[in-house]
Amino acid sequence: MASVRKKSGSKFYFACFRGADQARMQVSTKEVCKKRAMKVAFALEEAAMQRASQSALLKNFNRISEDLYAKPMRVDTVRAFVDAVIAQRSGEISPASQRRYRQVADAFLTHLGPKADQPFRDIGYETLVAFRNAVAERTTAANANTYMKCLRTFFTHGLAEQVITEDPTRRIKLLVEEKKLASEKRRPFTEDELNRLFQAAGETSAEWKWMIVIASLTGQRLGDIATMQWSNVTCSNEDHVIWQFVTGKTRREMVLPLPREHFEAMAAEVGRREPGKDAFVFPTAAARVSLTGRTNALSNQFAKIMAKAGLQPKRDHKRHKDGRNRSRTTSQLGFHALRHTVTSTLSAAGEARAVVMDLVGHDSVEMSQVYTHTELMQKAEAQKKLLARIKPLARVIT
Repeated sequence: MASVRKKSGSKFYFACFRGADQARMQVSTKEVCKKRAMKVAFALEEAAMQRASQSALLKNFNRISEDLYAKPMRVDTVRAFVDAVIAQRSGEISPASQRRYRQVADAFLTHLGPKADQPFRDIGYETLVAFRNAVAERTTAANANTYMKCLRTFFTHGLAEQVITEDPTRRIKLLVEEKKLASEKRRPFTEDELNRLFQAAGETSAEWKWMIVIASLTGQRLGDIATMQWSNVTCSNEDHVIWQFVTGKTRREMVLPLPREHFEAMAAEVGRREPGKDAFVFPTAAARVSLTGRTNALSNQFAKIMAKAGLQPKRDHKRHKDGRNRSRTTSQLGFHALRHTVTSTLSAAGEARAVVMDLVGHDSVEMSQVYTHTELMQKAEAQKKLLARIKPLARVIT
């Protein structure tokens, strides 16, 4: 028979009862009055015993709720709850993270089918394991692990809001991921490769040439460089200017120096515009990012530049009989490899790790423990080392 009790740290009574499978259950009644809490507890017990019938569950909930409040009780279905969590976090996470959560939520709801409209608290360990395995079979173990980490966020919210009393994702082990082959790991560009890349980019457009130069000087991500604005660049001294912005991925505030000579050459080539709301340094690239909020189109363009430079084969867009199961080839070089080029070059030059990480805006647990913002001049000195060691960077302004 159902009973109620209070837990430390909560003002509400919790209903204690057994479900149809005789498993012990504890659910918050959201009630501070014991008499009302008991009525909710009996309704929950009756609903749990009829768990096979979703309509019966809702009917029992609504009947008791109407007796208590003269209105139906709110039932958090899986679909409604994940939508609410995504909406709640929209102002806390980047647009890219929002899209990832939406993608995972949609995949999970599709996997559940009609069960997506059952109470969120009814999602158990077996259901989550089945979803994880289905994703791994369809894609990769690494992707399945990413999906489970995203789903854990929803269950963490469920605990905080007392929609559930136990997080089943905590019991789920991550799958063993296949290690990348040495031939698949990212590596820095060589001087010869950078020469060829700059030449091919210059033949493509002034925007691409200077986006690659900025990446080689700062190690910043493609999306942040593509959406660079004139209003975010201010004068500092005769040697450099200052670029201030917030990164799209980690929402970190960045203050970076840019060699004045390179900045002036870039402004002359791409065409300096008056500072304003939409005054992007690279308007064509920025428009592509603004259209979808993603850099996929720019990454495809960069791949064409790489192929033009002879640094990777031209992409084959023909359909294959194996479809999605066809093995994908991973290039060692991509736009992100310019970030590796900056860090490896500075490390080889003996630059302090804190300066290197602060310049590229890298966040890690290790760095957060000893992290101190480096002075702007330290970053400027680090860039001088880049210019001294990466000869193609010096040649772009000659």
